[in-house]
Amino acid sequence: MAVEAMVRNGQARTVHRWLDTYAQRLEDVPAPRARITDANWQQALGDPGRVTDWTGYFTEQIAEHPWRGPLAAWWPRLLPGVNGYAQLPHLSGWLSTTESLHVPEDPEAAREGLTALVRAATLNYADHGHGDAILLVHAATAPNAVLRTLPALPRELWTSSFAVAWTAASALTTLYAADTPRPAPSAEGLTPQEVFARAVTHGDAHAIKFADTALDVAATSEDGDTRALSAALNAIAMIDKADWRTQRKCRQIVDCPLRTSPLHGVTLGSSGADHRSIDRTIYLKFQVLEFGHNSTLLKLK
Repeated sequence: MAVEAMVRNGQARTVHRWLDTYAQRLEDVPAPRARITDANWQQALGDPGRVTDWTGYFTEQIAEHPWRGPLAAWWPRLLPGVNGYAQLPHLSGWLSTTESLHVPEDPEAAREGLTALVRAATLNYADHGHGDAILLVHAATAPNAVLRTLPALPRELWTSSFAVAWTAASALTTLYAADTPRPAPSAEGLTPQEVFARAVTHGDAHAIKFADTALDVAATSEDGDTRALSAALNAIAMIDKADWRTQRKCRQIVDCPLRTSPLHGVTLGSSGADHRSIDRTIYLKFQVLEFGHNSTLLKLK
């Protein structure tokens, strides 16, 4: 994703040098185990040790079918994995919270909802990203990846895509957004291209991907509104490129340190937390994200 963002934003000349550095962080590609087929794919689902087998399977699929066919078939199978960012099914009351989400029936309304969600999560990072500079990036980049894929998907998949993206973004915001805002660096006088160049110079993949999303938001903002660019500068300032080994921390809620928010008084990570309080937590968080009481797309009952 970072390489794609660099090419898209005029930084193709830096890709090879960036890859030379990034490759040092990667593990060796696992050896192939067994061929994945339409009959046994479920056994290999979610197994990182089967990545070579999966590469072979999808190479065959793309060779045999136009690429939109496998995409439409596999999108609904793999989309629930987006929620793996937060592992919130472990949290008491989470299912009742997600079930209360009003999902629009109109595909175009789902697209508009995704666009608003990406914008809200990006702007939220500007003031609240210090809760977890790495993990909160995905509250914006994950739904933006879904949004960018919509034009290639059958329209009947748009509403379910919105629902999964909303669930992931709300989970990440609830868990990792700081409760007390801090001002982000000013982006006054900087162009979007200059901000993205700073992210590339920084070098961290998360900073690059978030800056890429921030540029999408900035492109649709009113003249003079530099908040999305400030959010990107905030990520650049907070993400420590030298400490990449810590970027896998806190991947599951059961491993996260407990913390209490003054907004709701609920200890996040507590298996005994009352689901009504969790509902209120997410609702309040998303009020901060500019979704008010009368939102037709993001309304918790």
